[in-house]
Amino acid sequence: MAFGLFALVVLETAVAVGAAVWAGLTWAAAVDAFVVTNVAIGLSCAVAGLLVAWQRPRYPLGWLLLAAGVFQTASAAAASLDVLGVRRGWSPSALRLLETVFAYAWPWSIALFLPLALLVFPD
Repeated sequence: MAFGLFALVVLETAVAVGAAVWAGLTWAAAVDAFVVTNVAIGLSCAVAGLLVAWQRPRYPLGWLLLAAGVFQTASAAAASLDVLGVRRGWSPSALRLLETVFAYAWPWSIALFLPLALLVFPD
């Protein structure tokens, strides 16, 4: 399960980077769209979570970090796809869906999973 969640994070990262490149985002534009920061946070949480969940599957810290990584990189993928969709003329409902994922995915990571990980960390 831990490797599956980590694979999902890697897939979301690939989508975020691929869509950003395909949309023609510059490095500065990718930073401004929170693609770079969300990928960095998501990957770092997922790597740490994979290592902990793999070695100690009953310990909740690894799973919380993996969940934080999944939601953070989902936000990055949605941001890149949204820019690509705007530039390619996708339907308003598809863009609205991507913007909703972007707006609501990263708060789960920052406001729920990471604080809970801090609460269980000393154990």
